[in-house]
Amino acid sequence: MPQCHDITPRMLAGAHTRIARSEPRTIFYHAALTAVNKAIGGNPHLTVGEAVALLLWTWNRRFYTKNRPFTVNHISKITTFYLDHQDVLAGYRQRDILSLSDEDAEGISTVFECLEREVGTVGAAKVLHLLAPHFFSLWDNKIAYYGYGLRLKGM
Repeated sequence: MPQCHDITPRMLAGAHTRIARSEPRTIFYHAALTAVNKAIGGNPHLTVGEAVALLLWTWNRRFYTKNRPFTVNHISKITTFYLDHQDVLAGYRQRDILSLSDEDAEGISTVFECLEREVGTVGAAKVLHLLAPHFFSLWDNKIAYYGYGLRLKGM
């Protein structure tokens, strides 16, 4: 697996451009990001679980056809995860990836592992990105391969 220092800002910008041009589901990403911002901002008609469900159902559908049903209870558990970790997630939301330090490892591992139990590894990466888009990169096997030319374990 690549180390953080192997990926340059230029690689990130180039990958972003290539993915934006070739990914027809980008509209669901933008809708989910907008919905998450509204839910976090206090919209009484939308939970964080419902907001991230937009992206999970469209970009992580394989997980739901093979591993777990996509139910109201599942969405509720995502909202509960957010509420249980709201303070630490708010801290990440205010930061960008350049502020990442060794001291962040334990907190990131904790929130990732809690979320991973409910939405899987790829789902956890996507949800964390939606909750703190400047701190957590949007990452999965396709993004790694097509965006950065990297082959991750299990590909």
